[in-house]
Amino acid sequence: MESKTIPDASITASSKWNSFLGPEKGRLNGKTAWAATTALDGQWIQVDLEHPTCIVGLATQGRRDHPHWVTEYKVGCGLQAEGIVMVTENSSSGVSEKIFSANEDKHTVMYNGLPEAHLCHFVRVYPVSWFERPSMRMELYTARV
Repeated sequence: MESKTIPDASITASSKWNSFLGPEKGRLNGKTAWAATTALDGQWIQVDLEHPTCIVGLATQGRRDHPHWVTEYKVGCGLQAEGIVMVTENSSSGVSEKIFSANEDKHTVMYNGLPEAHLCHFVRVYPVSWFERPSMRMELYTARV
């Protein structure tokens, strides 16, 4: 995403705070970030990879110009936008949706590997908890199939 090989139009979100904080601003190390309209559950940012791609991890940052960042998130992926499936993990109590630890400040890059590689055409990140407002910059990491 940071390299801009993914076009702006391929990055969408459930909402955006304003035209300066749209989903296309959600690229790692960008000047600002994507910020959701409201600080309520159910917000997301989605990347259309344009073809099935093997995703192995994500990196996140907070909003560079304000103290807003995501502290935890979930990841979903699918081969169709309507078929998003959440990334899960096994635990002693069974299988559950994986909650990833994210940022503790607005600058530090936090990398998380997925429990296993996922073949995705669409990747959707759902903030679970945040500081002040759901706002983030991100990068996706891939592997050759």
